[in-house]
Amino acid sequence: MRVDLYGSFLGMRVDHIASCPEVDPVLCAAQDIPDHWDHQSIDWFRTDPSATIGLGKGWQIALGLPVDLRVLRIDYTTLDGAPYQPPYGGNHHRDETLFGFTDGRISAWRYASPAQGLVMGWGLGTTLPLGKTEDDPFSLAAQGLPHEHFQLGSGTFDPLLSGVLVLSGPRFGAWGSVDARLPLYQNGRAYRGSRTVSASLGPTMRVVQPLQLVATVDILLESPETWSGEPSGGRQTLTGSLLALWTVSPALVLQGGGRATAWQHAPGGGDDEPLWQGLVLTAGVSWTPPVLTGG
Repeated sequence: MRVDLYGSFLGMRVDHIASCPEVDPVLCAAQDIPDHWDHQSIDWFRTDPSATIGLGKGWQIALGLPVDLRVLRIDYTTLDGAPYQPPYGGNHHRDETLFGFTDGRISAWRYASPAQGLVMGWGLGTTLPLGKTEDDPFSLAAQGLPHEHFQLGSGTFDPLLSGVLVLSGPRFGAWGSVDARLPLYQNGRAYRGSRTVSASLGPTMRVVQPLQLVATVDILLESPETWSGEPSGGRQTLTGSLLALWTVSPALVLQGGGRATAWQHAPGGGDDEPLWQGLVLTAGVSWTPPVLTGG
């Protein structure tokens, strides 16, 4: 058995011009609301505890239960930068803090070593709909009612497909992985999550005996999510990652790293889509009880 605890932080800022009638169709029909700037900051913290249990003959079961803390802050200004308070108040965006479980995951893995220094693994599983869901925000916005765009969960069991390849040498090696999440149906609030496929590939290097570095190029393809069958969002990103792993003992490994976005495209919103994923910082620890490592 191995226990992992990972933490990550992502800071984002969204700046866009808010205009009628999108901001509030009901109020826009009754009064003149000038175009204005909508400035939103998002501080996103995630803790991701997980456990992996070996079943023998290369089989493993993995369970993860992530918890999110999202701190959202909103500020409105006129187009020339003066403070502004829109008449629709916090219906659309507001200062808020969201905390709770996101969707968990459980999967079965099979590992094999077809050659010296080469390990291959593939996994099949499902998400666990533990995160809070919301009503259709676009339908509520059309009625001028308060709504929430940030869900903690999807409300559905989504199939997960994964694969990993590790090539190890005395000093140099390679890492490759692919993951897919494939929602098949919409939840009870008419929401269906994005289909996502991600892949990472890059070299590894053992700097000194306890310290290993892993550098990868990462690709993410994310389809639009849908509300009542209507698509929203979607993106394609190219990022670069660097991860450092320090082996304290056969039972304990510490790690830390970061991921930065090199290119991003929103198929439905143009290349100037305002939401830009910034630097993601990660830290974690992997622990195997000594009784299972022979210690």
